[in-house]
Amino acid sequence: MISNITNKRENSNSLLAVKQALTNRSHNTKIFISINSHKQIWPFSVLFTESNYLLMKKILLIAVLFTAAFTAKSQVSSTEIGVRFGDVVAIDATVPIAAKPRLHPTLYISDPGAALGVYFDWLFPVADAPGLRLYPGVGPELYFYNDVEAAIAGNFGVEYAFDFPMTLGIDWRPSIMVTNGGDFYTGNWGLMVRYRF
Repeated sequence: MISNITNKRENSNSLLAVKQALTNRSHNTKIFISINSHKQIWPFSVLFTESNYLLMKKILLIAVLFTAAFTAKSQVSSTEIGVRFGDVVAIDATVPIAAKPRLHPTLYISDPGAALGVYFDWLFPVADAPGLRLYPGVGPELYFYNDVEAAIAGNFGVEYAFDFPMTLGIDWRPSIMVTNGGDFYTGNWGLMVRYRF
């Protein structure tokens, strides 16, 4: 009789211990899941705030525009680089940026220092003369001598693109000084030879 009561008490205590262990384990599991879920979700909740979302949209839009511009540029023409012989020797290059306008940077090299011109040219093919083009252009010039001087210059030229990757041209670049009393210079004629990439 006593042994039966003792066995029942032991069984009851065992069941209570198992139940308590399961309860604790379930509670710990819930805490563990809650903590892990918090660790996984928290960085994304910070990342996808309204301000960050708008910033990412702007970055994506800029990336799409740059990609479209690069694709359009590659379909129009190729980049060219070469030498310009004139009042001074210069490194001359062209970079297409749209259907007609192109960027035309030139680095002038001389004994007193150097000068940089960046012109925007509009290209006009000559009818019945494949490869021959006329272009007017305009852009700033910076002179790095004893002082830094600035001017606005025109860029008027004609060029011929051969069937092989070479372009030959002549141009005239008159300029009006911005930092030197508005003096007008009518020189700066040049002969250019450029390689097409």
